[in-house]
Amino acid sequence: MNRWISFAVLVGAVQLLFAGSNDYNIDVSSYFGGSGSEDAIYGSVILSDGSIVLGGVIGDKKVSGVTETLLNGATGSSAGAVVRLASDGKSVLSITRIADKVVDIAVDGSENIYCASMSGGIIILDKTASSVIHAQTFDHPVHRVDAGPSGHYAILICSSTDFLTQKIASVTIKVFGPSHQELGSFGGNSHYTRDVCIHEPSQTIISLGFKNYSAPTDNGKSYPVDVPAYQGMSYSGTRKYDGYNYASSELNSNSSNMADARGHRCAIGKDGNLYMVFEVDGGNHVFDNDPFDVMTDVDIAGGDLYSQGSNVGTEPSLFYGRYEPSSGAYGMGQYFTTRLDNGRGNTIRIYNGAIAADTDGTIYLAGVSASGLPMTFDPTGGYTGGAYLVIVKSDFSQRLFSTRLSSGGTHTIALAENTDGSSKVLWAGSAKNSSGYSLYTRNTLQAELAGEQDGFFAFISETDGQPGNTPPMADFIVRPVSGTTLEFDASATHDPDGDALEYIWGFNDSASWGSGAVVQHTYPSPLEKSYRVALTVRDEHGGWDQKSFFFGPPKAAFSVSTKAGQAPLQIDYNAGTTTDPNDSLSALKFNWYFVGNSTASGETATFTYTGPGAYKPILFVADNMAGVDSASEILLVAEDESEAKRFDFGKPDQTVEPGFINAGAELYSSSQGYGWERITDDIKTGSWSSCWDDKVCMDGIELVKYASGERFDGEFKVDLANGTYTVLMHFMQKYSYGFNGVEAEEISKIDNVNVVGCSSGGGVPQVNLFIVDVTDGQLNLVFRRGSGGYARWFVCGIQIVPGEYAIEEQTVKASPRLSVQPVTGSKGATHFIYDVAGRCIKKVQKSGDGVSSMIRRDFRTNRVPGVYVIERRDERTMEKGIAKRLIAK
Repeated sequence: MNRWISFAVLVGAVQLLFAGSNDYNIDVSSYFGGSGSEDAIYGSVILSDGSIVLGGVIGDKKVSGVTETLLNGATGSSAGAVVRLASDGKSVLSITRIADKVVDIAVDGSENIYCASMSGGIIILDKTASSVIHAQTFDHPVHRVDAGPSGHYAILICSSTDFLTQKIASVTIKVFGPSHQELGSFGGNSHYTRDVCIHEPSQTIISLGFKNYSAPTDNGKSYPVDVPAYQGMSYSGTRKYDGYNYASSELNSNSSNMADARGHRCAIGKDGNLYMVFEVDGGNHVFDNDPFDVMTDVDIAGGDLYSQGSNVGTEPSLFYGRYEPSSGAYGMGQYFTTRLDNGRGNTIRIYNGAIAADTDGTIYLAGVSASGLPMTFDPTGGYTGGAYLVIVKSDFSQRLFSTRLSSGGTHTIALAENTDGSSKVLWAGSAKNSSGYSLYTRNTLQAELAGEQDGFFAFISETDGQPGNTPPMADFIVRPVSGTTLEFDASATHDPDGDALEYIWGFNDSASWGSGAVVQHTYPSPLEKSYRVALTVRDEHGGWDQKSFFFGPPKAAFSVSTKAGQAPLQIDYNAGTTTDPNDSLSALKFNWYFVGNSTASGETATFTYTGPGAYKPILFVADNMAGVDSASEILLVAEDESEAKRFDFGKPDQTVEPGFINAGAELYSSSQGYGWERITDDIKTGSWSSCWDDKVCMDGIELVKYASGERFDGEFKVDLANGTYTVLMHFMQKYSYGFNGVEAEEISKIDNVNVVGCSSGGGVPQVNLFIVDVTDGQLNLVFRRGSGGYARWFVCGIQIVPGEYAIEEQTVKASPRLSVQPVTGSKGATHFIYDVAGRCIKKVQKSGDGVSSMIRRDFRTNRVPGVYVIERRDERTMEKGIAKRLIAK
């Protein structure tokens, strides 16, 4: 049957990212690098004739027809290079090698090119990069450089050879005049100094960075915090101003502003103002206050959720602002974060990125981001993070353009203006394919990645488009072909002007690109992750439109009627919380596996455990697009429930799982026979009901984040009769770090369990089971930091049942019935076995039924129990049959 899927049919599949636009067009996007692993572009400028200058680590890149120039003792294998491109970015004018890495560049009014070249010092080239005007080395590497129109320049040097670290300490800033005479030398503005820029009209050198110290909180304790700082200095080193560099006693004096914050990039905009950008780890920060008076509030532009500090954790976000360079006075600023689909803030970084502004104050930000950028142009589909560029209106009120082109990072921005006042934007950085998302390319100089990491650059023109041009209207449907092969048909796309159209497909996997109105693409099998396909349509005059389609496997989940009880115990199972991006629950296939060969199918099921023990039922879910997923739960069934102890921790008003004791954070007392001992003042409750449908794990006790001295964070005691017990621990992680440890009766039972946090303030429950002997009438459970360091994790519940039980999983043995769909021409079939990570662990080529017995025998003797995928493929026709099973020894 020929099935087809329209956007109207697939709930949640349609996402109109933006209306068609003629405002910003990516004219060129290209790799540029050799076979090395460190290639990247770190500096860029656009000269008055429109030519583009790039500086970075280029490795062994050779360009046909271009003879490389070797200066300052460089050889043909020297990594540091300055590359000149034509004004349209489509051809190379020259490549000049100058020995060590080029990590920053600037130009003066004569368009001489200033290169920060680490151990190579400062190297000044003429505008064609064909000769050295001046070169000077220093005791330490040169990390940053900036130059003014008349030729005054400032450099930042320090002993570190890692120019990509955000902790550049003990720096020296040196200032030079047009004749290269040293005018001043002084230290950085704070413990870590990240950048420097020069404002010639006021003869001010601005630097910014951050320091770390312990600051007091309202409860009288002190915690380490990163505090941002920027300073203005005269050429000779006289301090003019010192912003945000509050004393520890000033923090929290106005508002809750204890979030870590770090100054990273500064620039003098083409409008003459100072622009700075900071990273901040939380929504409560110092930028609500005047940089010179912590008790005075300032205005922040604000806006939509991407411009607010609500619903964020400690993941870095950005604050950027406009300041008066001679006095450092604050003008206006804006907050910027990324957002996941559930609205939670996500990570965005700029410490190896850039900020710039053009003559009308339009602001440009570039760096690297995790998923969740607010895209206006998304050519890749799927992952909405990576090397980004964001353009913001001069009054900070509106994002004009936002995109990402690769999974690497953006390090530099260069600006120029057309004769009509519109802008040209060059942005560049590093690109790699390790995450499966290659660079979006267009009009390339180099279409493919040459090494483990290459530089990349993209050239954008701002235009109103051809007068009278109407952008196209993108539309497409999706048809399943077979297995994970889909057909994408954009025949419904049209252009009101009748222009010829270019179709660009982003498939969001390692084979990222496609072209044409109708394309087919095969995704990895089994389908165990989500993808978002993006179609970008361009007309002949720069008009474009985009639509995307999201599809992926189901997310298996289920609830149980009870977690506590005495055998025989009947438990009802409900998979109603399972979700699928494309199919309704009624269209999914549910298979339950209980003890031994006991199975069931359907959205709900019931099973009775006839004897005590620890059991692990598993649910398999399959959809109609070859998507599969599984979920499991550990259940501890008692022989005598009156002897079992089950505790649910958290807030006093929490919803408690039936059969559990609401233990809260109560201290131990002999009258009740349980409670906490040696608990710190830092302990607190937390909840995250939006993160997990589990009454035990909906809240819990948060153990100390920063433990000092002893490694113990808390101890829980339970009075028990002497004997052997099975203990089941329920953990939750609030943040994405924590190395958890549990000692029972002074014996380490759990160590370095990293409970992964989830984006809505909670995490994925981690359940651990162990056996312990009680000999003194009391079970002592000590919760501590694991050997990896500090912890910030929650204990949500403890189940203690008399007896010794190992987890008894259901087993589904390999059998001749391995294929969901029979494969024609079976004598030519090959069987492939994959683990849940999609790695092929076995390939069997044999005709007849002997294949099934061979697979079964192999897993019984050589494989651990687990979920595996068996794919039976006819090598001649490529038809496939797939089955997902749990195979036991």
